[in-house]
Amino acid sequence: MLLIKSSQAKGQESAPFEVLIGVILMGFVLYIGFNAMESMTRQDCENRLTRAVETFRIKLENVVELGIPANFDFRAPTCFKNQRIKIDEIADEAICASTCDTATPNCLSITVTSLETPKRFCLRTALKTYFPGTYDICQDKSAEGYTLVDLRDNIYEGHYYLLNQTPERQTYPVICAYYKK
Repeated sequence: MLLIKSSQAKGQESAPFEVLIGVILMGFVLYIGFNAMESMTRQDCENRLTRAVETFRIKLENVVELGIPANFDFRAPTCFKNQRIKIDEIADEAICASTCDTATPNCLSITVTSLETPKRFCLRTALKTYFPGTYDICQDKSAEGYTLVDLRDNIYEGHYYLLNQTPERQTYPVICAYYKK
């Protein structure tokens, strides 16, 4: 009988320690699980952002190169803090080489900027592509609910109508970018 009491006492003494170990292990498992879920969610968001920007890029390149107007919705998820999307001219051969796979001193890119590292998408159009912000070349489509925007300032989420308005004998493309929410 004395032996039984002794082993029961030892079991009772070790029970809190076993519970503590179990809680620590469970916390560790939950921490790893939540981190994995957060990583998967972030990767999914970045993939959707990439698809949206790539679609925008292709439509813009077709307007510039083929002169075919584009009428489409642009919906890009917000994956980063202070995310902003715009067209940038990059004056760095190394960045152009990594973004556009060409070692040129300058290139255009659709850039997603944020507090984190920028994400760039090569825009294969003339460097001097002009996106007027005024109605000197572009028609006023405000009656249809559109606002003329310069894509070098910002690419907003909403509906776009892109139109190639390059005058004859002009060496660089003029793209009227109309936007409405």
